[in-house]
Amino acid sequence: MSDFFTGPLFIILIVIAVIIAAVFIIKAWLNNKMRKVAGMSMGELAGLISQGMKEESTVPKGIHDLSAAYAPAINRDFPEVGYATMAAMAQNVLISYLEAIESGSTSKLDKQKCASSLFKKAENMIIDLNSKNEKEKYDNIDVHKCAISSYNNRQNEATAVFEISVGYDYSLIKGDKNSTPTKVQAAYKMILTYNQYGHEQANETVYTSTCPNCGAPVDMRTGICKYCNSSFTIIADRLWQVTDIDRIG
Repeated sequence: MSDFFTGPLFIILIVIAVIIAAVFIIKAWLNNKMRKVAGMSMGELAGLISQGMKEESTVPKGIHDLSAAYAPAINRDFPEVGYATMAAMAQNVLISYLEAIESGSTSKLDKQKCASSLFKKAENMIIDLNSKNEKEKYDNIDVHKCAISSYNNRQNEATAVFEISVGYDYSLIKGDKNSTPTKVQAAYKMILTYNQYGHEQANETVYTSTCPNCGAPVDMRTGICKYCNSSFTIIADRLWQVTDIDRIG
């Protein structure tokens, strides 16, 4: 027995015991420090992080909703379009934009509803992904909420900013490697701009910023030229376009 207490096995057991004791002491010290600094132990912090990660993938992102202030103004300024139509347009364009990125083709975008700047942005993203031999997939897109956060109407231009909270299953595929989809909650900012005039004349749609009769500047809010009294039909629903999309959360 005396040989056991002096042998190498006993020494190894002593070393293991010292290491285990040191681990417990360090853990207790760290827990004490964490409670002093953060008011919680390391275990509680790990649980909080785990809960936060779970909420990040299941709880919809919050967005700014000022529709109570701006929806009536849009309905007044653009009754032929209305707030509901613009909100639906923002949602539809966001979905088609994500589908364009996924498919690698801007043919998914509506030329009437999307400005050239948005086409260019989508093209650049597709080119960047192709250069890295990557592909993004957005499956099961679910729009949680869409609301306006800003609206500005001037005589020659109007701008409406919508924010949209969505969830989807996201995958980043690199080369031929399969990727497990991850549930993602995100928020996007959509900028809608009305920056030109339109009228319908002789069954032909014409986009212009001047009177089709005398060439004088026209006011989109009246549909009547104040110089020659010619009237025309404003087609604002064909003139609103999404000019930019950015992920904000």
